[in-house]
Amino acid sequence: MAFPRFVTYNTLISGYCRQFDMLNAEYLANTMLSSGWDPDVTTYNIQIHGYCRSQRMNRAIMMFDELISTGIVPDTVTYNTLMNGVCHDILDRAMILTGKLLKMAFIPDVVTTNLLLSNLRKQGLPHRTAMWAKKLREIPFEFDEITYKILEKA
Repeated sequence: MAFPRFVTYNTLISGYCRQFDMLNAEYLANTMLSSGWDPDVTTYNIQIHGYCRSQRMNRAIMMFDELISTGIVPDTVTYNTLMNGVCHDILDRAMILTGKLLKMAFIPDVVTTNLLLSNLRKQGLPHRTAMWAKKLREIPFEFDEITYKILEKA
């Protein structure tokens, strides 16, 4: 009997997530684990994205916490997926998430930063926009042209 390979599990989980069928995606992820395949950052990213698209941010953040607790290092895709999800829904969670990741010495890329600053600006929070821009300048971070345009509008 042939057993699914790692990439097959991730592909099937992704398919369920695209259909907003998070119950089957989670079931398959658990099956993957019980079959001896440990999820990697890609597996978690797929599920986090699915939960964000399904507007289940609490579950997406729980998946992020699970990823951290297993010792897997989140990547830029993880951060951008969560940031996009929370910025569309809950800006305060985005701020908490950013603070958490900065404490872990994770430096967001310019796309992530622009997402955060743009959403702060759109929410009419110029002081918070300036505060986060200042925080990001304290770490070795270079803004791009888009970042400066966002800050100009704030």
